[in-house]
Amino acid sequence: FIMVTSTTSTLFTSDYTDVLAHVTSQNTQSTPEKAFGAIDAAKALEEMHIHADQQQAARHKHDRFNELVSDARGMISKERVQQICKETGYSVDEILQKLLPIAQKYAKPAISKFHVGAVAVGKTTGAIFLGGNLEFVGVPLTTCVHAEQFLIVNARKHGEQGFDKIAITASPCGHCRQ
Repeated sequence: FIMVTSTTSTLFTSDYTDVLAHVTSQNTQSTPEKAFGAIDAAKALEEMHIHADQQQAARHKHDRFNELVSDARGMISKERVQQICKETGYSVDEILQKLLPIAQKYAKPAISKFHVGAVAVGKTTGAIFLGGNLEFVGVPLTTCVHAEQFLIVNARKHGEQGFDKIAITASPCGHCRQ
């Protein structure tokens, strides 16, 4: 709906031709150019409201996603993944991408300071698993753990046999860069 206000009345409408007629009837000095200017202003205001509504919906979607994954603890069950898809409208691929920064928080790169996160959808369970790279000071670099290794061990611990999709924040990781 569009709202046009003048000093004498307010018009609520869903039709721009009503705006043209209203502006013309309210002002004997009105010209088509002024009326079309009012229509342009009404359209701009409507677009601004639509954009604000879209931003608010996106913020709500993002906030709801964060609520739903706040207790992930390295794994998100298939049922929770389905709930996230349903409540946010995100696809599984979008969820994987949005989980990457969370997976990076699992990383403990004491040597390289290069945080790598990895996420994957399990083939057997349908759950999503997270992992991050681990580096240990004072021991051979070969004892460090890649984000993908962390992810695989985490998934196996939860009974997973394979993966449908894997997403990684960076490749090669800090371990491999050394």
